Amino acid sequence: DTDPDLVFSLHLDNNSALGENDTHFVDSSRYQNNGTGSGFDGDEITTGKHSKGVDFDGTNDMIDFDSPTELQLTGSMTLSAWVNLDADESFGLVSYDNVGGTRGYGLTPGTDGTSNKFRLSLGATGNTLIKRYSTTTVASAVGSWHHIVGVYDANAQTMDIYFDGILDNGVLQGAI
Repeated sequence: DTDPDLVFSLHLDNNSALGENDTHFVDSSRYQNNGTGSGFDGDEITTGKHSKGVDFDGTNDMIDFDSPTELQLTGSMTLSAWVNLDADESFGLVSYDNVGGTRGYGLTPGTDGTSNKFRLSLGATGNTLIKRYSTTTVASAVGSWHHIVGVYDANAQTMDIYFDGILDNGVLQGAI
């Protein structure tokens, strides 16, 4: 049984018993919003944190899940990812664009004006984002496994970033 509040969960294990392969990725939540990999050249499936994983090249590799209703989140949410970065660069870890005409949400590296850090982004009105950055730099996380979590609490109007289980809030840009 899966958690009824879980709307999306990827293990990226390339588990053939689930129908996964090098380009088909299975969502283990009750919604089963499976995705298709694109831009892959055959070497993306690799050793992961707990089993297998996907090595995105930072250029054109992605997994597309279309626009399922369940992922069009506008209230409280938690986004998380295990990452083992091989470079200090900006790219999407977990993101969803174009929710109701806004820019959606994401857990991605990005610059806070001083250096590249992890950030939780939420679409605001129009095409603007509210961004909570970590204090941890992406450069310091390169080469080893880390668990990155972004939490938006709509009722409390807070945005928090956790790095390896420790609250790591840095700069907040925009009003929640």
